Amino acid sequence: MTNRAKAQLDFTRRTILVRVKKSKWDGKAASEQAANKAADASNTKRDRVEAKIVLIESKYLQPITSPMNSMTSLLKSKSRPWSDGGWRMLYIDDYPDTRSALEKFQRAVRDAVQTTLSLENYTKIKALSEKECGNLLDGNFPTRERMLERYDVKILTDVVSSSDDCRIRGMSEEDIKEREQAQMEEINEGNRIMLRELAKMIETLHETLADDKKRYHGSEEGGYPILDNVAAMIDQCQRFNITGDPKLANLITKARKSVAEIDLTQCKEDKLARKSAAKEAKSVMEDLLSF
Repeated sequence: MTNRAKAQLDFTRRTILVRVKKSKWDGKAASEQAANKAADASNTKRDRVEAKIVLIESKYLQPITSPMNSMTSLLKSKSRPWSDGGWRMLYIDDYPDTRSALEKFQRAVRDAVQTTLSLENYTKIKALSEKECGNLLDGNFPTRERMLERYDVKILTDVVSSSDDCRIRGMSEEDIKEREQAQMEEINEGNRIMLRELAKMIETLHETLADDKKRYHGSEEGGYPILDNVAAMIDQCQRFNITGDPKLANLITKARKSVAEIDLTQCKEDKLARKSAAKEAKSVMEDLLSF
């Protein structure tokens, strides 16, 4: 591997992997009685039908799921994709504050679990479910202990070891080369994911501008959220170009320039300007997806 390529892989010294692992039950359970009734009503063979009933309404779970979702959103805003296992990569300098914020949400989740599933609330939820689900319940409402086990969130960390670490462990040069190539493929895939996420946001901008009937919120003084969100994602893509990929950098620079030239105040008043902006947004989106 060239010295430049090795320098690109130096990100291992500046980053850490973080994953938010969530245990979350949606409050639904399979019901044999419901499946039987559905099959009979539709004249369908029984083994072709599966049915679930809602044992716990989502409004009871919202205090638990809301901080869980906030953890995911926070981590996503501070990091870049790393693997299909849910791992995200962030800079070590950002880790202490990000970890502190994640732990705050983690405590909120665990407090909400204990409150929502207190003995008193559990008894009420179970009684309501038995009343409203009737004989579809099949008598399988989970115990409180079982439900408490179904809701939790953990913060996991890991590191991407450098090639020097691998040499210490006795890997051959060929194995190290294959590993470095795999790392670069992982990084390139992460770059593509970031650009697809940005392209999706710009697609929304394009679709909004392309339809005269669609409205967007904001003002020249206060800014436009639909543009601000795109600009924030552009900043994130630039910041997390961890290997200095020139093609990624070029796409981000072009996207930033094009988006900065879109005047949503003018688009509200000038149909031709709106049409031109929609066309430009579509062009940017297509460029990003070409990576």
